[in-house]
Amino acid sequence: MRGTRNSPHETLGLNDILADTPEYPIQYALFTAYHMDEQYLLRHINPTAEVALIAQHTTNETVRHVTRLLPELPKPDVQLMHTKLMLLYYANSMRFVVLTGNFIPNDWTVVQNSVFVQDFHRNHDKVFPANEFSTTLAYALHDLGVPKGFIAMMNNVDFSLAVARIVTSVPSSGDKYLGQRNMDEYGVERLASI
Repeated sequence: MRGTRNSPHETLGLNDILADTPEYPIQYALFTAYHMDEQYLLRHINPTAEVALIAQHTTNETVRHVTRLLPELPKPDVQLMHTKLMLLYYANSMRFVVLTGNFIPNDWTVVQNSVFVQDFHRNHDKVFPANEFSTTLAYALHDLGVPKGFIAMMNNVDFSLAVARIVTSVPSSGDKYLGQRNMDEYGVERLASI
């Protein structure tokens, strides 16, 4: 992504954020976006990584190591999923990324976007206690239809040093699906509480 300055060394590209190298490859990855060019995205990831994709608009190519998910959206007339997120699992860490761009070439080569990145320690032999960050992230992933096994991988990640707080949103608070939810955990009401 281009930075606000025009100097090339002050910008980040998709490869910089993925940091997928032969010495330290991505093992598992989750990508969510409104629009996704799968060929473009998958060219940047090693072919052995297990990848899950959630997108409103995506190509439908068959790739062995890719799982496509579509969240169950509660309102038939509001079928919009706009979350832009990456969870990248490496051998001993997990990278959490929130971004404003989609996974299409134009958003990574022409348009200026923003990105938040934080790396967390990962230990396969330890279960770390949940905190506000990990709990909110787990609920958000559940709402997006992410399989429980993928969400459970977060148990081996130490989120205790998280510097951000997550605010998720849902399409409407007046619908039957959301009537069972505590709405102060979402959107503007959550934002006001933090």
